[in-house]
Amino acid sequence: MTKTRSKSIWRINQEVLIVMLGFLLMTLSAGSAFYAFGLFIIPFEDSFSWQRSEISGAIAIHFLAAAICGPIAGKLMDSYSSKILIITGLFISSISYLILPQIFSLIHLYVLWGALGVGNAFAGVVPVGVLISRYFNNNRGVAMGIAMSGIAFGGLVMTPILGYSIQQIDWAPTAILLGLTLLILPVPFVYFIVKDHRIEKFGDVEPTKKTILDKIPSAMKTPSYWLAGAAFLLGSAATVGVIQHQASFLRDYAMSPTIAALGVGITAGIGGIGKLAFGYISDRVPVRYASLLSFGSNIIALTLLLTSQATTALWLYVIFFGLGMGAIVVLVPLIVGELFGDESFGTTYGSISMVQGLGLALGPWAVGIIFDLHDSYIFAFQSAIGMYIVATIMIFMTKPMQQINSE
Repeated sequence: MTKTRSKSIWRINQEVLIVMLGFLLMTLSAGSAFYAFGLFIIPFEDSFSWQRSEISGAIAIHFLAAAICGPIAGKLMDSYSSKILIITGLFISSISYLILPQIFSLIHLYVLWGALGVGNAFAGVVPVGVLISRYFNNNRGVAMGIAMSGIAFGGLVMTPILGYSIQQIDWAPTAILLGLTLLILPVPFVYFIVKDHRIEKFGDVEPTKKTILDKIPSAMKTPSYWLAGAAFLLGSAATVGVIQHQASFLRDYAMSPTIAALGVGITAGIGGIGKLAFGYISDRVPVRYASLLSFGSNIIALTLLLTSQATTALWLYVIFFGLGMGAIVVLVPLIVGELFGDESFGTTYGSISMVQGLGLALGPWAVGIIFDLHDSYIFAFQSAIGMYIVATIMIFMTKPMQQINSE
């Protein structure tokens, strides 16, 4: 009896540690790439006289590299050492930033930010999503929401710090400090917390029986697979396209660099609330309905931004966009589980994240091109609203594979 109880307590503690580690990894992943890049746009523009569309190509390559490596990361998480994979990703990300101050051409920037994308693929959202799915069955949405809220924390805390550091000591020393942080801080936690053996999900009474759901080709033959992938491709392109240019947009409205960085940080912080809220909601309603709320919040935010230039409208935009933006990264792995089940989750999630990653790559690049053509972000944000509407329709056209098989 005592031995059984001790084992149960260890498992519960292990769940807590996994969620905490996921939170830390997402904090560093998002803070060093997703949110940090927007802060480097104008410093790169000032230092090298590059256009914003040219600079935005780096984040496009970053997300494209992460998208291509997503299925690889998912497959490796299912088959090999999760610990080695994550530590390797952290090492690649660290080296990318440590070398960054040596660049003197766009090609160098593209190569290093592409390498950072590879690092984030191996130590970011896909591995964390797989770990949470592996350890949780009951309350998976809440666990996923807590872990993924590290993305918001990375933006809330790291963005103002990096913005202040860039302003005080320039971007190159800031890059070196960030590279050292990515290597020194998380590796010990990964080494001691991540276990390379498979365990039963917390809350399962019996192991899940293998079905057709464990074969990716079966999932990919269904319209729901491609509808979900296309929906989050559009939603992610719109979201990341806006957020990567948010600091520049706020600066164009005569805000100081520090205040602009703070605006991005607040957006990220509210995104954390969105992740927790939508994780909770997704445990109680179909993920498709949660997706409607997420995309709807982003539509409201951008509509406010386009119809008013008042300071109040800008901060209301920050609130609504933060809530909707924060939910997407939580909803993607949850809807994959809802539609296709849990077997070979890493491989399935990794493959659909590659489709989504195309949106992550194209969004910031397209917004940069539109800005260079029109000297304004208005048309880009109008296009984003249309993309959210189409994405919502696609999500509601999906059906769980279990329902398809029973028809």
